[in-house]
Order: sequence, then C-alpha cells, then structure tokens
Amino acid sequence: MQPASLPKKPDPFWVIVLLFIIFLAGGIFMLLNRTGPTPKTSPEKIKQIVITETPSPSLRIGGTLRLTTDKPGGVSGVGQDVRVTVVASSVQQKITGFDTVLTYDPGAVSVVSVENGVPDYRIFSQKKTGTYTVSGIPSTQETPLHEFADTPILTFLVHPLKAGKTELALAYVDGSKADSNLISDANADILVRVEGTTLIVGDQISLSEGAPREIPGTGLMLTLTKTELADAACRDCFTQADITVQKDGGTADISFQSGGFAGKANGTAGALGYTFSLVEIQAGKVTLVAVPE
Repeated sequence: MQPASLPKKPDPFWVIVLLFIIFLAGGIFMLLNRTGPTPKTSPEKIKQIVITETPSPSLRIGGTLRLTTDKPGGVSGVGQDVRVTVVASSVQQKITGFDTVLTYDPGAVSVVSVENGVPDYRIFSQKKTGTYTVSGIPSTQETPLHEFADTPILTFLVHPLKAGKTELALAYVDGSKADSNLISDANADILVRVEGTTLIVGDQISLSEGAPREIPGTGLMLTLTKTELADAACRDCFTQADITVQKDGGTADISFQSGGFAGKANGTAGALGYTFSLVEIQAGKVTLVAVPE
C-alpha cells in the first residue's frame, strides 16, 4: 500500500496576483458607482427659506391723499380762481403729523394761498417755484389726535394764468421722507397712494339763444341755437344745449346733454381745433369754456 499524498501548498505568487485582481476589480466597481457622500443633517439644522414679495404701493392698504376742485370737471376760465382741496384718509389710524408737497406748472397757474382744514392742527408752509410744501402737527401736546376719513385737511387757492390743460400733483415716492407723508401715532409713514387733478383752463363765455358771440383773440364765433331743460320730476329726461361754432370759414355743430334739471353742468365737445366744456345751462342761456387743443 502506498502512502496517501499530501495536498500541495498554493504558490504565493498566484495568491498575490489573485488578491491584486480582486482589489483592482473592487476599486473599479466603486469608482463607476460613486454618488458622493450624503451629508447627515440634524432636523434642528435645517433652515427654511421663505420668499416674500413686497406688494406694490398702489395695492397696499394704507393712507391716501387726493386732490379735488370746486369746479365740475376741473373746468375754469383764465383768471378765475380755483379752490383745490387735499382730502386725506388714514385707514383708522391716528395722525401725529402730515406733509403735502403740491407740484404745478408755474407758467400755467399760480398758487395764491393755503387754508388749514383741521383746526386742531397747526400748519407751516414753504413756497418755491413750482412747489408748495405744507406740514401739519397737533396744536399742543394735549390736542387729541385725529383719524382722517376723507377729511379735507388743506385747501389751496389756485389762479389760472393761461388757457390749456395743466396738472396739479402731490409729490410722493414710496419710502421717502422728503415728500408727502402721513405719520401715524406709531411714528410710521402710512401713506401709500396719492391722486392729482387736471385743470382745464380756457376762455369763458356766456351765450344767449340766437345771439352770436365771438371769443376775442380766437376767431371763434359761437351761436346758441337751442336749450331744452328737463322737467325736474322727470328722471329719464335730458337737459340739452346745441351750439354752432364758426372759424375761418368752417362750421361745426356741437351738442351737450346732461341728465336732470338745469344748473351746474359738465360735458365736453370738440370742434375746429378747440375743446368746449359746458359750465352752466339755464333757459336760453349757457356758459362754457373754450380750450385750444
């Protein structure tokens, strides 16, 4: 009987080669499938990013200042004073002070004076070419603060100098302290919107039915051909005035209609290079303003 043969020991060289191949294959596999480490973040370290949009000043809720006139449609004749009032609203907030900066064309109008509309506040004014700045504060420390709700706080007396359309505005830039402001009792400027107004200034003339009249210096000849007054008790009736306009051989007919009875009226019509605005209508008489276009 032959003795059993012992197993051969593995050759160290091939063992090293095999280990190298396994190591190389593993490295290539990890390289091809690497996605990078995933950082661990504890819940308390997660930050939430919130994107907010600041609404436009015209959409925000806040105080307002607007200009109104005592002339229907802002229509006035040259040299006829217009009362321009600043109306304020403070959205139920008490006001410790206000600033209004009126801007205008000094070649078209002059601002003669300003009146205080809130007796519990005292005003300070400064007039420069094209601007009229007025500030108001409570008269004393004991003066009760007011909430403004369509409150007339100031009235400017404006004197038209020439015919044409001209803008009156309140200077306002969101966030600025050097223009118009409404300051609340929390020391915050709550003003978010202002509204200006337009004056239509022209040559004013009164006409009687059937009597032609010329507007001096314009070459315009106007003839009131008809007035028809609505019955005071008739809701669906109209007050009407028909006028014939002549200039340089041209002729045009214009007509004004308004609901209700006679008196103050508001309407415009264009003809022969002019805009005509009706100011008042009575039986057989009208008053209107002619403005070159």
